Amino acid sequence: MMKGKVSLGQRPRRTISTKAAVMVAFLGLFVAYAGPAFSAWKDYKPAKFEDIMRQSDYQPDSHWDLHIIPPKTQPGSPTYCLYYRPAAYKVKLIYTGQIRNIDKSKKEALLAWFKSLHQDMKVANLFNKEMLFLDNATEYWLPVQDPLIPYFQKEIGKNKKVNLFVRFFGFVKTGHKREYLFTVNEFEKL
Repeated sequence: MMKGKVSLGQRPRRTISTKAAVMVAFLGLFVAYAGPAFSAWKDYKPAKFEDIMRQSDYQPDSHWDLHIIPPKTQPGSPTYCLYYRPAAYKVKLIYTGQIRNIDKSKKEALLAWFKSLHQDMKVANLFNKEMLFLDNATEYWLPVQDPLIPYFQKEIGKNKKVNLFVRFFGFVKTGHKREYLFTVNEFEKL
């Protein structure tokens, strides 16, 4: 039996009953809105961020499930090489506390993915900011769900390690440059 109310977009204190309620609420959100793309937290495989990046570098462009060329493209405009079923990983990175608006090409790629697979755009619109994380000395700006941001700021100290539950969608390609597209869907304080 759940105690108290759990509202979508709020992160209640971590007690057993509210944690279970939050898991049900978030899983319900993802199943309802994102269908095949999202699943249980147990499906997030532990991995090193650098290994995910290195492995994806060897994939030819034809490997990607969706190769989206946005309308009204100009020479040098980005294209999106995306998975139909984004891979789920649990990675350990350092939270820096820095935040900014999401990169325009990343936002457009996420919107294109959700639209092309006829997913509810409410989920895509949860990603409006990115946070800076470190893996050794390498910096990664990762889109984070808006409802999680205040909890990062409250629960995780700057320059502290954190487990992130991320989805790897693929990359945004501009010329020969690749910008990897991950989303942060949850975190775990270490």
